[in-house]
Amino acid sequence: MKNYHRILGVSEDAEPEEIKAAYRKLAKKYHPDSHPDDPDIKKKFQEISEAYEALRKEWSRYGHFQGSFREEPRPKWSFHREIRIPVHLELEETLVEVEKDVTYLIRLSHDLGYEMLKCRIKIPGGAYQYKKIPLQDVICEGQEEYDKIKEKLENTDVTIIILLREKKGFQIRGYHLYTDIYLDYVDLVLGTEVDVETIEGDYHYVIKPGTQAESSFSLKNKGLIRPYKIGGRGSQYVKIHVKVPTRLTRRQRQALEYFRETMKYDDEEPEDVRETETGRQAG
Repeated sequence: MKNYHRILGVSEDAEPEEIKAAYRKLAKKYHPDSHPDDPDIKKKFQEISEAYEALRKEWSRYGHFQGSFREEPRPKWSFHREIRIPVHLELEETLVEVEKDVTYLIRLSHDLGYEMLKCRIKIPGGAYQYKKIPLQDVICEGQEEYDKIKEKLENTDVTIIILLREKKGFQIRGYHLYTDIYLDYVDLVLGTEVDVETIEGDYHYVIKPGTQAESSFSLKNKGLIRPYKIGGRGSQYVKIHVKVPTRLTRRQRQALEYFRETMKYDDEEPEDVRETETGRQAG
């Protein structure tokens, strides 16, 4: 039988923290990545890992090392493990309560192999990117099957981690969303009203006369939900682009040509389109 204590270079009655420190030191020294062309290094690293894992399991199972001459009990050496099950949400689904089917292959403790977890969970509204939720808090179907798997897991937490899917036309930057709209030149000059797509439906917005191309406006609290410690929601930033037609009717072409000529030679003092629109609304 291999002497795992000797492999790690520690005494038979070494404390868990001492064993852990010795393993880390040796693992760093003999890691295969630092000696890619040396097959002996790989064997040494495997031997070190085997020794550490064997002692870890022994301590986790019995609460002390066999062969120790100490009579007093030692504190339990807990190796904590977390299993994170990814669940993907659409951006819209972060705002409301949703149910999702979960199928995940879980590796059990102590070389017991794998178990397939199948259950249904209910995620409350307010989810955000990388949010972690204990599975026990959101499971709504398959509890009995999960309990059977849980019995075979030692010192293990099973959590759901939220991942957001990309949405066409939307860019995610932190908790803010970025989108684009395309308007005709005349709409920017004279002003117009548009329906802006958001993750909770269309938002009616007034484009003021004289709005410049490539400018932006923001819709507050139309972004993603922030963690409760921060609070609130991000914004949606909308960039305005000019939509240039590729085909024109004869009438449209004539109108544009006339407009171009008047911009060059018309001696009449131009009006401020914003002031004109304000006066028009007031009247």
